[in-house]
Amino acid sequence: MYKQERVRSLLLRIAAEFIAEHWILDSRVAISRVEVSRGLKAAVIYVTVHPESQEKNALRELAAIGPKLYNDLAGKLKIKFTPRFVFRIDEGEKNREKVEELLRGLKN
Repeated sequence: MYKQERVRSLLLRIAAEFIAEHWILDSRVAISRVEVSRGLKAAVIYVTVHPESQEKNALRELAAIGPKLYNDLAGKLKIKFTPRFVFRIDEGEKNREKVEELLRGLKN
């Protein structure tokens, strides 16, 4: 479990830095969380995109820079296998943000 958590943490940090450095779209993208499989061979990188209307474009751009990120990770992670990963929109985070917005509206 320790190694899985360490890889998850490193993947989150390295991916966030890489995306910040290579992002070319007008939208903002942030990594909200990373899930890594038990065998460390697969990972899901969950992102949020603002504005929300740019999610499809952002996922396309993330898919385009994914191979470069994979190569960068392979050089920085000191493990036998570099996890294959996919990017997904973090629906849970989107829902949390909507609830917070509604609650702020009730307070006013």
